[in-house]
Amino acid sequence: MTGRFEHKLAIEEKLENHIKEKPIWLRDYYYSMANNTAATKRKYLGDVEMFLNSIADGMGVEIAELKLENITTSVINRYFTKRNQELISGKPISNATIATQISSLHNFFDFLYRFEYISENPMEKAIKRPSVKLKDEISYLTEDEISIIIKNLNEGVGSKHARTSQKKYQDRDRLLFLIPLSTGCRVSALSEINVSDIDFENCLIHTIDKRDKEFEYEVTKELMDIIRRWCDRRKLIPGIEATDALFVSKKSDGCKRLGVGAIQKIIAKYSEGIDRKISPHELRRTFGTNVYRMKGDIYLTSELLGHSSPTTTKRYASVNKQEMKEVRGAIINNLLK
Repeated sequence: MTGRFEHKLAIEEKLENHIKEKPIWLRDYYYSMANNTAATKRKYLGDVEMFLNSIADGMGVEIAELKLENITTSVINRYFTKRNQELISGKPISNATIATQISSLHNFFDFLYRFEYISENPMEKAIKRPSVKLKDEISYLTEDEISIIIKNLNEGVGSKHARTSQKKYQDRDRLLFLIPLSTGCRVSALSEINVSDIDFENCLIHTIDKRDKEFEYEVTKELMDIIRRWCDRRKLIPGIEATDALFVSKKSDGCKRLGVGAIQKIIAKYSEGIDRKISPHELRRTFGTNVYRMKGDIYLTSELLGHSSPTTTKRYASVNKQEMKEVRGAIINNLLK
């Protein structure tokens, strides 16, 4: 079983259990997404239920008691008016978040209308998706920030007890940084790597990424040596025979694959000393930035990152402010010679 398929089954099992007691129209909606990925099903269902819970609370009823015909365009518009007034961590909700939920509700109400649960589709005249502009610049790790992380990985972070307990997972945690920094793979693909996906002899790692794209990453001998060391350590973990997952941790109920959330926490932990939040995607962006700076080829960078369009990759071509300052300074110095 591939890590990706295992992950898919785990998500769908949770969704199946969650949807059991829901109204028939919500269950039918879930099953109408049979051809969608597990992650897409979870996202759509989550967005729809957030909306339905809010509407039901406002009407003083449970979701099962909602009369779908009473969810009018006006009700939807009032909901998004309130959403646009909400704060998350002290900041307004982004246009991207609002746009995604509007797309989810379009999907949901299209289903209800097609299968005659409602006679009119209230989303047809509802609020439109806000425009979402890609940031011109992207954030990435500087050499100094990478040095801080490497130091933390080598010495550990936190209390003396915490540093001691981190030692047995030291190579695992190194790989959680080094593999995306050297390949650009997404955290979802990183989480799903199995030991059987690794060709130790030819220094290759096989992954399955978004839209089921397959990638084969050739890594250095030095990186493969760390993978070997971790695999040797991994064999000693009680219960390891139950999973082929490369990245695992020991839990009270057995040995478990590290999920995306767990990897995010590890990345954040070893980023101590950096004055901003570091996410797994930051490692991927750092890889993309380094590729573009080394080669200056937007199409090569796009190919290596697995982007569906070079338009997405254009952000990696942006010149940072320090480089602009250096270039301008050099031009002035040459003119004044």
